[in-house]
Amino acid sequence: MQGTREPTENHLPRDRAAAGARFRWTHAAMWLAASTLAGAAVGWLAAWAGEYRAPLVVFPLVVGALLGMTLAGLMRLVEVGHRPTLLAGALLAAAVAVTGQHVAAYRKAAVAAERDARTLRLAREAFGDRVAGRMPSPPQGVFDFLREEAARGRPLWGRFAAAGAAAWLSWAADALLLAAAALAVVIPACRQPYCDRCRSWYRTRRRGRLEPAAAAAVAAAAGMTASDRPLRARYRLVACAGGCGPVGFELSWQEAGGKRASATCRLEADRRLEVERELDAAAAY
Repeated sequence: MQGTREPTENHLPRDRAAAGARFRWTHAAMWLAASTLAGAAVGWLAAWAGEYRAPLVVFPLVVGALLGMTLAGLMRLVEVGHRPTLLAGALLAAAVAVTGQHVAAYRKAAVAAERDARTLRLAREAFGDRVAGRMPSPPQGVFDFLREEAARGRPLWGRFAAAGAAAWLSWAADALLLAAAALAVVIPACRQPYCDRCRSWYRTRRRGRLEPAAAAAVAAAAGMTASDRPLRARYRLVACAGGCGPVGFELSWQEAGGKRASATCRLEADRRLEVERELDAAAAY
C-alpha cells in the first residue's frame, strides 16, 4: 500500500452532502441560546478560578480554550452545522464569558460594600460618633464599577498597575485573547464534514485492528494499492448518521521495516459494501 501522511476527518468525504449546512432559523436560535449558556457558565467558572490565580495572558487563553472545547462539544450534541452561525455563536459566547467575569467581580464588590456599610451602621448605632469612617457606597452598575477600578488601577505584575485608559486596554486585550483562543478551537471543528441531508456531523462509525492478511484484503476492496502485506494495521470508517453520502475510510499500518504509513479514500456505496464484507469476515476469525 502506498503511504501518505496521517489523515484526519478533514481529508474525508467532501461532496455536497459533507460541505456544510444551510442556514435555518430554528438551528440558529438553538445554537445562539446554547452559546450564551456556555459563555455564562465558563465566565462564572473563570470568575471563581480568577480569585485564586489568574496569570496575565495565560489565564484568558486557558479560559478561551475551555470555552472553545465546550462549544465544539455542543456543536456535535445539537447537530448544528451552518459555519457562519457557529462562528457567530462562538463570538457571542466569548462576549458573554468576558462580560460574565466583570459582572461577577461587580457583584462581589457590591456585596462587600453592602456588608461593610451594614457593619459601620451597626457600630455607629452602638458607639455613636466615636466610630469614624466614611459610609461605603456600592457601585451603581458594572460600568460604574469598571470606571472606579480603572481609576484605582488594575494590578498587572509586581508593583505595576494599569490605570485609566491603560486598564481599559488591558481588559480589551484579555477579551481578544479569550476570543482568539476560543476560535482557535472552534474553527477547526467547523471544518469537519457535515451532512445536510440527515443534519449530522461525520463521526467514526467503525474502527479496529486487522491482521496482515485481512488488512491486505480490505485495502484491495477499498481500491488502495497493495504492494506488500502490512503489519499491525488499524482501520476507521467515518460517516454521517444516516449514511447519506460517501464514507471516509482510513487505514494505517506498520510495514515490515518498522515504518508507519497510512492512507485514506472515499467509499461509494458499492465499495463500502465490499469493504464492510471484508471487515465482517476479518472479525469472524
